[in-house]
Amino acid sequence: MPDSLKLSLADPTVKHLISVSFPSYRGRKVSAVLYNHPIGLDLNWSGGSRDQAVLIDFANGSSRHLRAPSPFSREGHEPTPVPVGAILVVHSIFMGKDAGITFYVNPGANTPTLGLHP
Repeated sequence: MPDSLKLSLADPTVKHLISVSFPSYRGRKVSAVLYNHPIGLDLNWSGGSRDQAVLIDFANGSSRHLRAPSPFSREGHEPTPVPVGAILVVHSIFMGKDAGITFYVNPGANTPTLGLHP
């Protein structure tokens, strides 16, 4: 896992990204990582752990929740790509505890870098 940068919830950009992706999030753990490779996510519950993910694509102005595929299908085990100009917002629960939100940033022309330096 690449180095992550802890973010402040007081940052207006962070607040906005959380409101778009996980508006009911009330935790305090938020971090960001520069990432341009596919990410292995476990969107299904497994051992009290799972990820929820929202892809915000600044290139076309869209956002969408990634849905959990069947754990029995191959698609359920394929890594998720982060397109250029997008941020993948992942809310993780690990063994029943909230592990916070991580912004996986693949910088593009209009993408906020959240203080990360490419």
